[in-house]
Amino acid sequence: LGEVILEAKSGFASGKRDENGILQLRMDSIETDGWINPEAGVRVPIPPDVEEYLLKPGDILFNNTNSVDLIGKTAIFRGELPKCVFSNHLTRIRVNPERVLPEWILYVLIRKWQTGVFKAICHRHVHQAGINNNDLLNIKIPLPEISEQQKITQILLTIDKKQKIEKQEKARVE
Repeated sequence: LGEVILEAKSGFASGKRDENGILQLRMDSIETDGWINPEAGVRVPIPPDVEEYLLKPGDILFNNTNSVDLIGKTAIFRGELPKCVFSNHLTRIRVNPERVLPEWILYVLIRKWQTGVFKAICHRHVHQAGINNNDLLNIKIPLPEISEQQKITQILLTIDKKQKIEKQEKARVE
């Protein structure tokens, strides 16, 4: 993974809240299907170096700290929220667009999470687990040509959107 990305950066910790502050995405902001929950997150004081933590469409958020079962949950930021940042329990991954699509990395990491790769390599602590950037960057990933990545991710995104719509419709009926 480290060979095809530009950056893997952890967010910042903030135990404080500020209703006039900036929205900070956290562990529960990442859904298990690769989407951001726009209603999750908290408002925190704006840090002086806020520009370093602002999310851009195409940024991948990897859950680096959580329970053993949820470590490695991954989502892609699609710009569904205005100006927001991310917590230290998340790692923001920015890809090298000449080598890989963000959506490709998203689906590869989701699959690795589903198959227990992160559960197997995480560092376990009391009531939580973690994956450091070095372990994350050493993950082996398949890397087809960009044109193949586009075809595959387009199919997977179409399926994901259909499932998301079905899930929302089912929730409305219940």
